[in-house]
Amino acid sequence: MLNIVLGLDVNNPLILTDNLETLTVQNMSLRLLEMDANPKNTIDYQIAENDTEAKALMVKLEKSKALPTLNAFLNGGYSAFSDAFTFTNSNQDWFGSSLFGVNLSIPIFSSGMRSAATQRAQINLDKSNTDLIEIEQKIKLQIAKAKSDYQFAIEDYDNKRDNLALAERIEQKNRDEIFRRDFIKF
Repeated sequence: MLNIVLGLDVNNPLILTDNLETLTVQNMSLRLLEMDANPKNTIDYQIAENDTEAKALMVKLEKSKALPTLNAFLNGGYSAFSDAFTFTNSNQDWFGSSLFGVNLSIPIFSSGMRSAATQRAQINLDKSNTDLIEIEQKIKLQIAKAKSDYQFAIEDYDNKRDNLALAERIEQKNRDEIFRRDFIKF
């Protein structure tokens, strides 16, 4: 079965050089339980944090819609008025024109739509902040659960190893007792 799992030919000889006990001792470390895992380093937290930042920008955008806007433009050009196609003639008279304009827009009345949009954006930001706190708490809980499960697995392994050793001693004692009884009968 190990050959199949490893993707090797079933008839290929396989020699194991390590035993389970050695591998377990090498890879088991209680230092993992002491590590301070920061929820801010997880991708779920970073996604929620980006969402909160986006919602904050949406609030700023909605608030900025109530600000006055100033637009300016400049346009210039040359024209030649002729009955025939004489645009390549160097003696052609050209007339210049330019246009400059400024537009100032001051929002005065929006029938409450702008205020409602700003309030909606603020509610979404508040919800996003709440979601961020909730995700942080869930991640902390998951980290604590993983540490607890890891510690339980180590203790369970040690307990089962001790139980196996005890069972082996009891079996050896029973064998010795049976051997001694059989030896006394003879």
